[in-house]
Amino acid sequence: MGANLRYIALRKRFAAMFSEAADSVPLERIVVELYRSLPHYTAIAVFAVTAEGLALQASHGITAEQALLMATGLAATAVADGKPLLVPEITYDTRARPLSEAIIAELVVPALNNDVQSLVIDVQSDRYASLGRADQDLLIWLLRTLQQPTT
Repeated sequence: MGANLRYIALRKRFAAMFSEAADSVPLERIVVELYRSLPHYTAIAVFAVTAEGLALQASHGITAEQALLMATGLAATAVADGKPLLVPEITYDTRARPLSEAIIAELVVPALNNDVQSLVIDVQSDRYASLGRADQDLLIWLLRTLQQPTT
């Protein structure tokens, strides 16, 4: 129950952040808030989907070189499939490009904007049984909220 309350509180914090912003909220601020609020998120990257591939927009807990590695792994697979990809144990998944041997799980959520993929969030975790449906639902909600026009 405590974990669910954490996700509800985080959604409320994001909703307040979005409503208070005169303009759009920078992706870097959102990524840092996710990283601070959900300690099982070891690394987070947000990529723009371009004709040339995935372009890093914001990240936390990783270097630019590690982001490039993430972009060629499960992030690329999720974008190609057009749907979220949750892998609770990546050890034997040949599509995965973990940042280190300590990484156990990965969740990738692509976003559609007018039926075209525009962003993808990739989260890696070094904790067993850490990423799940609540994380996926939060990231889907976050991406949809980010894509709503500001008024």
